[in-house]
Amino acid sequence: MESKKFTLLIIFVIFTLLFSFWFFYLRTERDRRLIKKGNIIVEKIEEFKNVHGRLPDDLSEIGIPDIMGGIDTLYYDKYDDFYYTISFGQGLGDSTIFRSDIMQWVEN
Repeated sequence: MESKKFTLLIIFVIFTLLFSFWFFYLRTERDRRLIKKGNIIVEKIEEFKNVHGRLPDDLSEIGIPDIMGGIDTLYYDKYDDFYYTISFGQGLGDSTIFRSDIMQWVEN
C-alpha cells in the first residue's frame, strides 16, 4: 500500500513539473516569438504608411498573406487612417495587442 501511494505521489509531482514547464516556459516563448513577428509587421505597416500616406487595408498590401485561424495567427485591425492593432490570442478571452496609438504591446 505504501508503494502505491509513493508511486501516485511521484506521478503527481512529475505531472505538476511538466505542466509548470509548459505554462511558464513554452507559453512565454510563444509570446516572445509572436511579439517578434508582430514587430516585423509593425515595421512594414509604418514603412507603408510613410510611403503611401495611409495604412494598408490588409496585410496582403505589405506582402504578408492573410492566413486566418490557427494558434499562432496574428490579427491586423485597421480602425482609421492612423490607428491600428496587431493581436494574438493567449487563451480563453485573453489577448496580447500592439496598439499603434501608444506604439506598445499590452495584455488585454
